[in-house]
Amino acid sequence: MQKEIDLFGRKAYAHIVMDPKRKGREMDRFLTENLDERGKNETIEYEFLRTGVMILVSSFPLAREEVVPAYYVRQTAEMLFGFSKDDLRILPLRVHNESRVRGFLMLQFLSLIAFTQLKSKLGKEYIVEEALLAFRNLKAKVFDKELLVSEMTREQKDIASKLGVIVSKSSGI
Repeated sequence: MQKEIDLFGRKAYAHIVMDPKRKGREMDRFLTENLDERGKNETIEYEFLRTGVMILVSSFPLAREEVVPAYYVRQTAEMLFGFSKDDLRILPLRVHNESRVRGFLMLQFLSLIAFTQLKSKLGKEYIVEEALLAFRNLKAKVFDKELLVSEMTREQKDIASKLGVIVSKSSGI
């Protein structure tokens, strides 16, 4: 259901949705946590009606079929910003120029993409920071026409294999 609302003096739209998959998950969780509360019918009835319901507020109307995907896109964006703040240690911006903010955000998004790709390829065996620390000791000798990479450790070989990276022993310049 979509309803036009007044939000702090501005026109907005409240999109009220009942997601069946979410309702199933929330009902399962509620019932397993409250098996001993069978005598309190009003609580259970209220929970049956409440579960699976979400409200998305926007400044513009959305088509009915776009509301749930928009909600989950927002949730995914919040999760990625959580990664940025917690894992990538993004600091608060102190800039006064919009182009610098855009450049900084572009770099942060690129690093976030690299981080999430590394994290998914490494699985649960390695964390991203551990993998990057393992490769900081990989050295190379640079000559006039050739570059020689030092011997990789077992851990470095394992990480490179998980990432699908081939490290050649020498390369022409």
